[in-house]
Amino acid sequence: MALSLVVAGGLVGLLLWQVELSEVWAVLAGGRLDLLVPASALLALHYVLKGLRWRALLGPEVPRLLAVKLTMVGFLLNNLFPARAGELGRPYLLSKNHPDASFAFALATLIGDKLLDLLFTLLCLGLAASVLSMPDFVRAGAAALATIGLVAMGTAVGAGRWLERGGRLPARWEERFVRPLVVARDFAAGLGTVSRPRRFLAASAWTAGTFVLASFALVLCMQAVGVEGDVGHALFVLGLLGIGFAIPSPPTHAGTYHFFAAQALQLSGVAEPETAVAFALLAHALQVVTVSVLGLASTVGLDWRGPLGRLRAPGVGSPDEVSEP
Repeated sequence: MALSLVVAGGLVGLLLWQVELSEVWAVLAGGRLDLLVPASALLALHYVLKGLRWRALLGPEVPRLLAVKLTMVGFLLNNLFPARAGELGRPYLLSKNHPDASFAFALATLIGDKLLDLLFTLLCLGLAASVLSMPDFVRAGAAALATIGLVAMGTAVGAGRWLERGGRLPARWEERFVRPLVVARDFAAGLGTVSRPRRFLAASAWTAGTFVLASFALVLCMQAVGVEGDVGHALFVLGLLGIGFAIPSPPTHAGTYHFFAAQALQLSGVAEPETAVAFALLAHALQVVTVSVLGLASTVGLDWRGPLGRLRAPGVGSPDEVSEP
């Protein structure tokens, strides 16, 4: 928390150094706030698709409604904990609300879920840099990030697939770490789901839908403050936000969100600093409010105190079935 607050404070300080707050307020006061209603609806549907994407990785054993509700609650918890730690609530609550769910398996599918976000974030950066007027250093940075990200994704998914298919660790390690190895194989099985063609294609389709809806919501936020941006500019905002979210940040990504969203509009040359900051404030507030309302509504009917589910994942063969202590 301390580190995230220092980082956020530094980023906010950089923004304040660039702008006049009175002009930012003037942009917000003269904005078309009525556009936030359809933007909020698009953002809400965007989170529903995120839940359906996670369910595609978990498998048909998990009900769609449960996966969507837990996704909403996970994003709500991110409003309370730094560095997206609230996302751990998703696999935790799944293991309590689904009898055959494995915390390790669900956690790994959540990582696969984030890998898909990373993949499409890199695609957004590359696409935006190719169609928008960008400085040369931005294009070079987007290419470097795309290369590094794709290599890291391939390594992680390949390692998970190797363990899932029976890859062995040295015998001495297996004898010494029997129980952790069972968890590791279950974790690898969850991570390996993202490399299964059918699940990968389904999850990718849902991911594409989430980015399309989020981009149109951002376009409406741009129009609300008088920015003549299009979907290309919105995709660049999403791309920079995805990179910025990798930095430790406080709950709701306060500071981090504002800095990277504002910089995206300025780098693309579509907005002056004050207008870009006004857009960032508006888009961030819209996201926080939408997530909070959906998350609170989704807590209804969930079991927060039940016993943890079994350690092994449904439909995944493990050497032994080990109960969670």
